This record gives sequence, C-alpha cells and structure tokens, in this order.
Amino acid sequence: MRLAFLVLFGFAVAEKNYDRFKVLRASWEDSEQTEIVGSLLERFETMNLWEPESLENIKYTQAVDFMVSEEEALLFREQVGSFSEIKTLIDDAGKIINEQKVEQKRATQGLRGASYPYDQFLTYPQLEEWILENSDEELMSSEVIGTTIEGRKIYGVHLGDQDPTSDKKKVFIECNIHAREWITPSTCRYFIHMLRSAKNGVDLTPSSFSMQDLLDILEHNWYIIVSMNPDGYQYTFDHDRMWRKNREPNDGSQCIGTDVNRQFPVGHLTEGGSPNPCHFGYAGSAPFTTREANIWKDWFMALRNAGGGDMHAQISVHSYSQLIMPPWASDRLAIPDEPEDIDYKGSMHLLETLSH
Repeated sequence: MRLAFLVLFGFAVAEKNYDRFKVLRASWEDSEQTEIVGSLLERFETMNLWEPESLENIKYTQAVDFMVSEEEALLFREQVGSFSEIKTLIDDAGKIINEQKVEQKRATQGLRGASYPYDQFLTYPQLEEWILENSDEELMSSEVIGTTIEGRKIYGVHLGDQDPTSDKKKVFIECNIHAREWITPSTCRYFIHMLRSAKNGVDLTPSSFSMQDLLDILEHNWYIIVSMNPDGYQYTFDHDRMWRKNREPNDGSQCIGTDVNRQFPVGHLTEGGSPNPCHFGYAGSAPFTTREANIWKDWFMALRNAGGGDMHAQISVHSYSQLIMPPWASDRLAIPDEPEDIDYKGSMHLLETLSH
C-alpha cells in the first residue's frame, strides 16, 4: 500500500515535459480541407489548441495555431502539407519554458512585495505579496473575496475613491481566469502600477497616451481581480505550464478542473464549452458550479448593488488572440440585440480607450 501511494503521489506531482514540442500555424483554402485538418487534430494525443478558441471554429478561420509533440508535428506536415501553408512559430516550446523558469527565479530572488520587477511573471505567492504591500487604503485597497479549493485567497483590488456608493461609474476587470495566460495578471498588475504612478506624479505612459489620459481614467472606480484562478495559475509554475482550468475535482471523473471562463449562464455549453470533464474546455454540469465563478458573481453583484455609480463596463482580460469581444460573444454569429439597460456604446468607447 505504501509503495502504491508513493507511485501515485509521484505521478500527481511530476512536471509535464514539453521538450521539442512545436507550435505550428496552418492555413488552407476550402471547407473540404477544413474537415481533413480538424479530423487529424482531433486524433492527436498531444495537441494543445491555441487559436481559434475551439476546433469547431476552424470552419470560420480556415487557420489554426496549436502546440504538438515533435512526432505529431511531422505527421501533420505529412498529412496536410500538400494543401496547406504550415509555419513553425516555436521550434522547441520546452526549451523556452525551461529558460523562462530559470530567468524568473533569478530575476525575483531575494525580492519582496512592491520590489518585484514588472517585466517578470510572478508566482501566486509573489503576486499575493505584491497586492498586499501596494494596498495603501487611499488610492488602492484590497480585500479577500473568496478562497479556492486548495485554500488560496482570491483578492479584489479597488482603485479609486474607496467608496463603492460614490457617484463614480464602476469598471470591473478580471484577469487570469485561464491559468496558463501569464501575461494577463502581469497586464493588470502593470495597469494598476501605471495608475498609481500617475496619481503620484510619475509618468509611465507610452507615447500614444498622456499623463492626463491616465488621470482621467480615475474618474471611474476600478474593481480588479488580478488572478481569478490562483490554483490553476500556481499549477502552471509547479507542474504543467499549459494547464488552463482550475483545480477542483469533478464528481464521477478522475479528471481535474473546470474552465471557469465557460461557467457563466449565457451560452453555457455552447462556444468552446465541453461536457467532458477531461476536456480543456470543460464547462461544468451547470453554470456557477465552481468556487471561482461564484466568487466572481458574488463580488460583481455586491458592487453593482452597492448603490452610487452604475457598473459601466465589465472586462475579461485574456491573451494570445488580439481581440476585443463584446458581451454575448458565445459564438461567431451575429450579435443579438443588447439588453436595454446596457450602455453598449459607452462601454465599447471605454474598451477602445484602454486598448490604445
């Protein structure tokens, strides 16, 4: 029994190896070729889809970015190379992952809290330190809005006048709902840093922005979840760089995790959402079955119902695809009419401002 436990435990904590894995981009011309490409990718055991958000959508894009083992990359070229253009975007993903890990440890060694550099990805304990040390209760405050299945705290950060009942309109941002998208908590962390610096008279703005632009942003109250998925995020540092879901067990399945981004009522189990607990896009048996999704909902509704200014926009920050997606983006068909109580044009104007 003890040997079996050790073997199982060793399997559970082993770090996934991506040495010599390739990231490929393929494109082609017609629908018949789409069927061939999609069928082949579905059969690959190591395929990790990067773009589009689901294999079903290659019928729209007639292009796909994905990571795959060296052996299956060769097979892909053999099977579809005659009718598609195939580019190698990354020749050895494992090498980059390992180099990044070494550099991250070197660059953050001996540092604490507010001193962590902004050009490095932080582990979750480091990110937690950064949030707590930068909370000054004047411009920036933080609160624990919930706890994950593994006991990590999820923080809600507030930038603004520290009064949710004030007349300022509110903007709600959530980052890092997908564990492997490391740039998203880094982006939100730097956004906070830029606003705090501008308020203190330090100009960190790029050439397309002015100091006044940043100060104008503080005419809103900002509510930011820097990491919506701490368990999955830390798992990408410790065990599997490409992990996407949270780390909650699923009843009746040995497969771990739910795609928290697919946990919302609109379009549940449609675009990119799978009923299979072993799929990277597993949407759960129903909306709001995960802790993280309920933490998101509870904080959002508490802020919305606090009185004062309206909730002006809700922004979900993701990485890889260069997209601004409006509400109801549950598929690539025409957008339905917006609910009457959403100031759609105002929200999109704000998103366009942030994207500059």
